[in-house]
Amino acid sequence: MILIASIISAAFLVIVADDTAAGMYGDYRFFVDAQGRATIIGYSGPGGDITIPAKMLNGTVEYPTVGIGVGAFNGCTSLTTVTIPGSITTIGDYAFYGCDHLTSITIPDNVTYIGTYAFEECTSLTSIRIPDNLTAIGYATFASCFSLTSVTIPDSVKTIGGYAFIYCPSLRTITIPESVTSIGERAFFNCPSLSSITIPSNVTTIGDYAFSMCTSLTSITFLGLVAPTAVGAGWILSTPLGIEGHAYATSNFPAPGGVWNGLTMGAVIPVSSASDNAMLILVAAIAIAVVLVAVLFVLRMRKGKK
Repeated sequence: MILIASIISAAFLVIVADDTAAGMYGDYRFFVDAQGRATIIGYSGPGGDITIPAKMLNGTVEYPTVGIGVGAFNGCTSLTTVTIPGSITTIGDYAFYGCDHLTSITIPDNVTYIGTYAFEECTSLTSIRIPDNLTAIGYATFASCFSLTSVTIPDSVKTIGGYAFIYCPSLRTITIPESVTSIGERAFFNCPSLSSITIPSNVTTIGDYAFSMCTSLTSITFLGLVAPTAVGAGWILSTPLGIEGHAYATSNFPAPGGVWNGLTMGAVIPVSSASDNAMLILVAAIAIAVVLVAVLFVLRMRKGKK
């Protein structure tokens, strides 16, 4: 994979090498598009903690930095932390592939696209904040991030691509929002620390082997009243024998003990605590209102007697 990424990155450099607007700014190589916007295509610095500049300089001319190009930081094993400025909107394929000492990266909410393999084999990355305007997590974007422990996906995301989190052995918690409709093939393949997962109500598609080899996965909770209509082969292959599914009693999932796409259904989901709390608040409000009416009645009676 590293060889492939290097070839792609090198080819990209050749393509823009003759561009008169291409240039170097400090440790960053960039090119400028027809709209006068800069995309970083290479880095030659010492690594460590870096903050990517929001503007590139070519002579005395400034260009806003709007993109991180294909393989721009590919194989930069000396990088430890990266802060991306708010001007960036796209992160290209293989952008940080194989940055195996990268422990932290700050991605602004202006980023709307992250390419395939962008953070694959960032083996020291422990957590990632996915930007709020991203609509899809691409193919193998966070594959083989061995130290990644938790991920919260924002409610802008609609699809989790194939192989997105494959081989993330430390991943313990993943929060999938209601906006997600599709979970791609092998998206969470071989995530052995994942013990439970909640599938939101809008998911209609679960790809082949999506949760296969999740050897600690014992509970899958479905929040939808309608079960996903497309479920791939081997989606829970090589998970524990006691794994159970949970759904609402009013859903079209089988009753407890029934089997759905190879998954034995366990206890139904109880009435949500939120609903219970809402009912308690309503009862309390009614009780207070009754007391107030009674007090007002007593006060009026006393005033009438006077």
